[in-house]
Amino acid sequence: MAACAPQLKMGSSAPETGQARAATTPAEATQHPRFRPFSDGNYWVMLDPLPYHIDSTGQHGVVPAGLVTNFASIPSVAQCIYKPYGNHGRPAVVHDYLYWTQPGTRLEADAAFYELMKKYGVHPVKRNIMYTVTRWFAARNWTRSTEQRRRGMRWVIPEEEIEHIPGNISWFDYREEMLRKNPAKKAE
Repeated sequence: MAACAPQLKMGSSAPETGQARAATTPAEATQHPRFRPFSDGNYWVMLDPLPYHIDSTGQHGVVPAGLVTNFASIPSVAQCIYKPYGNHGRPAVVHDYLYWTQPGTRLEADAAFYELMKKYGVHPVKRNIMYTVTRWFAARNWTRSTEQRRRGMRWVIPEEEIEHIPGNISWFDYREEMLRKNPAKKAE
């Protein structure tokens, strides 16, 4: 039986190295951000900002370069069917960011995920399954984000630090290292 672990190909959309690019407005951001993996292969740092616009609410913004994501949080057993990345990848990144920053409610963040999946052409069956599973199981991630921010943990790496991330470190080890170096720095 073949392994179901995701095999993200390296290339222009997921380079091993690259310089982060700052953006202050959605017009300066890119619709196709680049990502760099951490050594665990499960978490990636976004090298370019990603603009988003939720048509139904008018909410818009830019996910900053430096956001750490696992794309869609799909259990390994289910990755034979759905990979963490794909045409749902950008909506998943925005969803991760909304869960981390919590500018609204969890329901609003999940609805934004659904709407963005529709906008990016995710098949209706896949979109409905991913949304339903998110509604059923992501509450603990919402709560965990609140607790981690309160403890000073970060899911956004400052732009000036991105190019200095060692290639042989996992996200969780790097995050602990950042917290040890800057315990008083406000979480982003």
